[in-house]
Amino acid sequence: MPDLMRDEVVALVQHDEAAWQAALHDSASDLVTVISGHRRIKRPWQVGHRVMAQHFLFGLEAGEAQGQLDGTPFRLQAGSLLWASPGSSHGLFPVPGRSLPRCFHIRFQLIAGGKSIGFPGSMLSHDAFQWQWLLEHIHDNMLRPQAERSARLKSLLFYLFTEMRAQCRDASTGGLDRQQCARVLRTVERSPPGSVTPAGLASAVGLSPDYFTRLFRRRFGVAPRAWLMEQRVRRAAELLHDQTARSIGSIADELGYCDVFLFSRQFKQVMGCTPSAYRRRARGG
Repeated sequence: MPDLMRDEVVALVQHDEAAWQAALHDSASDLVTVISGHRRIKRPWQVGHRVMAQHFLFGLEAGEAQGQLDGTPFRLQAGSLLWASPGSSHGLFPVPGRSLPRCFHIRFQLIAGGKSIGFPGSMLSHDAFQWQWLLEHIHDNMLRPQAERSARLKSLLFYLFTEMRAQCRDASTGGLDRQQCARVLRTVERSPPGSVTPAGLASAVGLSPDYFTRLFRRRFGVAPRAWLMEQRVRRAAELLHDQTARSIGSIADELGYCDVFLFSRQFKQVMGCTPSAYRRRARGG
């Protein structure tokens, strides 16, 4: 089983958030990419537990993964983005019996004064599709020569950092806790597509529907019904991408849609295009 990462020993200095952001703005600092990639994983894999002096961004476009961050287990799904800060202990592994992920990953250092600059605390978002355009720009800039990309990448990463930090702070002000979120995810995973309701999720975590909806909004930023629809559509997008020989109607039926026109309307609402247009893009057309 190959390891996706390589060990390197680099001097690390941890700063508070203000100093980290100042280093990103400092024209004298340099952003060095260690590893970057954008691909579907096609064989057994892992990112072994380790403490590194580099920042590690790992996002899932499709599939699932699981791991630990400073000893705390977590689960990643399509739309999840992990930013592990330098000095944190983390590992990533496949989910047995689930499809291998299509991922975006980058490991980099922010160098100032000959040292790798970090910030305290890592970040994990399960709503990273809102930053898809930003991640695409980051990936595109990775393809540029090192001398050309540092300044642009620092600006893009600064924006991503502030967005993720704000989302984490919003979640910490209240909302479902980690165990409740895990129960929500398990309920959706183990139920027939389209059968889960907000009331069913509230029951799964032992809360009244109204109180559950308030806590869910604080944690995820959307109402449970809208989130359920988005998860269903994201699964449809994965099937459209991976199973190009299947009809759109067959995929809609598998996901519990009785009306293919409703499926198409909801798909466009979430993905910004129709299922047929998404499939053409997946085929390279």
